[in-house]
Amino acid sequence: MDLTGMSELYQLRYVMAGTGFGLQLPRQTRGLQQLETLDTYNYSSIPSDIVHLPHLSHLGIGYACKLPDGIGNMKSLRFLRGFHLNFETNSLDNYKGLGELTNMRNLFLSGNFEDQDADERRMDVLCSSLRKLCRLESLYIHNIKRCMDGLSLAPCSPQRLHAKGIDWWFCWFSRVPNWMRELHNLHELHLQVDELLDDGIGILGGLPSLIDLDLQVRRSPKQMIIIDGRGAFPVLKHFEIGLSRASYLIFNSGAMPMVQMLELTFNMDVQTQNGAGPAGIEQLAALEEVSARISCVKATESQKSCAESDFRSIVDRHPGNPRTLVRFWNWPVCMED
Repeated sequence: MDLTGMSELYQLRYVMAGTGFGLQLPRQTRGLQQLETLDTYNYSSIPSDIVHLPHLSHLGIGYACKLPDGIGNMKSLRFLRGFHLNFETNSLDNYKGLGELTNMRNLFLSGNFEDQDADERRMDVLCSSLRKLCRLESLYIHNIKRCMDGLSLAPCSPQRLHAKGIDWWFCWFSRVPNWMRELHNLHELHLQVDELLDDGIGILGGLPSLIDLDLQVRRSPKQMIIIDGRGAFPVLKHFEIGLSRASYLIFNSGAMPMVQMLELTFNMDVQTQNGAGPAGIEQLAALEEVSARISCVKATESQKSCAESDFRSIVDRHPGNPRTLVRFWNWPVCMED
């Protein structure tokens, strides 16, 4: 089926390699002048003249798909899934061209930096481009196997930022970056850090619009994680945290006054069965639901039963009687544990 003559085509989706319907990605797309949406998952490249489509606003490509040079010409693009950081997939010119896409609303970054000497240069160019995307609403950073300390977005201030990998080795920060305190429009944040210190809690707690926070701590805390009630997290409703021991977490009076759902992921201490939950859950005045996912590597059924009972007894101190869900899994939460 020849698509190049279908000038009135507005949407084109390729979900399966070969699709089974006789469709092939055309070598040239310039004839598709009205095309607004192109989704393709299993192709290694897309036509080079796609950068000249005047109305293309949504482009989704597969993990190994190579973007042609000249993406800075795609001024109408509002959604891009598949800007890969691999050297073979995107040229440095495309890193720069990304900053020309000033209508961009939703951007997905993935892949890996592969050359240490070139990493810093590419990260600098990437950050420079991201800062120009003043209309950016959502930035998703996934499957990047490295520390992301070189990343900085301010003054760009998206509403959603997901910077968390599928496990410990993907997409983390050594600590909560200082520039995050400037993300005043941020509603949703998914973040993975090596360690969580008081200044990091202060940065996150000071975000005035933050409603949803998913925070994963890769290493055992060096100090207690204390959430106080002095105006921090003023509108947060959903708080998810993963850390080595739930007992490291303390909620003081007035903490997180709007939080309705608390999700905890932590390791069970098989030796002592202590630390089954954080202190001060009863201080979360608006709490409606508590979920615990407890890592139980090498634990017996009796030990799991005790851990669940201990956790529920801690939640039972809450006067609002929140719903409680406890699950077990066999993967350690913290790298050192």
